Amino acid sequence: MKKNKQSWNRKERHLDRMKRHKKHSLRDSVITLVLVIAAVAVYQLLPSGQPGAAPVDTGADEELSISLTGDMMLGRFVENLDEEEAADTFAEAKPLFEETDLVTGNFENPVVNGDLENYEEDSLDKSVKLHTGPESVKKLKDAGFTNVNLANNHLSDYGTNGVFDTLETFNEQELETVGAGINIDEAREVQYEEVNGLTVATLGFNDAYMTEEREATTYQEGVVPMKAEYFVPDIREAEANADVVIVHAHWGEEYDNSVHPRQRELAHAMVEAGADVIAGHHPHVLQPIEVHDDAVIAYSLGNFVFDQGWSMTKETAVLQYRLSEEEIKLEIHPMYIEEAQPRQVTNRYRQDKIYSQLTEEFIYGSSFTEEWDREDDKLTKTIER
Repeated sequence: MKKNKQSWNRKERHLDRMKRHKKHSLRDSVITLVLVIAAVAVYQLLPSGQPGAAPVDTGADEELSISLTGDMMLGRFVENLDEEEAADTFAEAKPLFEETDLVTGNFENPVVNGDLENYEEDSLDKSVKLHTGPESVKKLKDAGFTNVNLANNHLSDYGTNGVFDTLETFNEQELETVGAGINIDEAREVQYEEVNGLTVATLGFNDAYMTEEREATTYQEGVVPMKAEYFVPDIREAEANADVVIVHAHWGEEYDNSVHPRQRELAHAMVEAGADVIAGHHPHVLQPIEVHDDAVIAYSLGNFVFDQGWSMTKETAVLQYRLSEEEIKLEIHPMYIEEAQPRQVTNRYRQDKIYSQLTEEFIYGSSFTEEWDREDDKLTKTIER
């Protein structure tokens, strides 16, 4: 005989609840899963601000502004883009560049002006050799770059002729370079520029796969190695003759988002010597930004123009350094490389990924909100001078 539910004991009532829950659990799980997927989809599509929203308010007291980028490789598959795409390489970055006084980044390949067969005898024996044509330098000039770094592990890929072609092409375009030359003295030359009554110095050093074949000497063309005997006196000289010192540092481990102890040790030594801004590159991925003794260290700004296919190598940013009498304001403008072109990111999910890598903070944690502020489609940080 079936018992009335009211006469059930505690155990029987518990078993009944379990049976009813089991009966509906699949339905409830499916509904919950659908809702979660929908929420994630909406979040990823949600823009954090309107594209092309209000221009940057630089402030009346701003004395100097600089845009910094990571690795730019305009050869290999990048050159296979059709003419319309290739001509548009910096289209979405150029408006950001136009907001600042100076624009600088790392040029990750030599320029060759002729048939590659004429360079092979003198080229380096390595599996990955990069090169581009002289039209790439004109693109940099037209985009607004005021100087570029050549101190990297690819400048010497095509030997003496490749280095000379590169230096000659930049000279013809009247676009300044740092970190390389026909000998060590020329390679170590500091580039000075007068901006709004301030003198800005720029230097470049390479610590990636540094070999004798790549190193500039008294009688050999090449790049400046990241040795204390070079960077300490050179940065001190720049600091003595300039108001702001920018250092390009080609260093770190490829495809590693973490800062290695050697990078940090070198960076702090550069700051002690007088560096105000350090723009890091070579890892091909983003690494954190550190403020050390009021100096800004961007350990890696990742790729900026490249043909690598992993999503982590496509995540990038334009870092803007804005100097006024009382403060330094940093602005991170997130970008993503598509068809070898850096494009502005308004997708909130991708923005957060880029911000997390560059700040090394949990994006919604208290330490993040204390240090950084969201402003439309950028992240900002203020450093009191």
